[in-house]
Amino acid sequence: SWWKASFPGSPPLVHLAVDGLISPEAFFLCKLLIAFGSPLLLSPFRLWSKIYAGACLLLAMYSMISPLWRLPHVGFLVLLYLVYAFWQLPSLTMVKPHHA
Repeated sequence: SWWKASFPGSPPLVHLAVDGLISPEAFFLCKLLIAFGSPLLLSPFRLWSKIYAGACLLLAMYSMISPLWRLPHVGFLVLLYLVYAFWQLPSLTMVKPHHA
């Protein structure tokens, strides 16, 4: 179609990482974020979700310096949404008991 021919998007971030087209730092961040995703989300500390959001933002910035970067892939926009979602994640603190 004319849309794909006129505006070729960048490959997804996972494909860039597997093909070795992103920097080693970005590939390390990909592996780190995948490995620590579930434990960080299950942690009751809000600080960990903010660190995860910062790492996702850093990964987005590293992916934009790839030589194949042209236009963002949908997965890139989802990564930016994850940054926002992890930053806004509420704390899992216990409710203070009410003293009568």
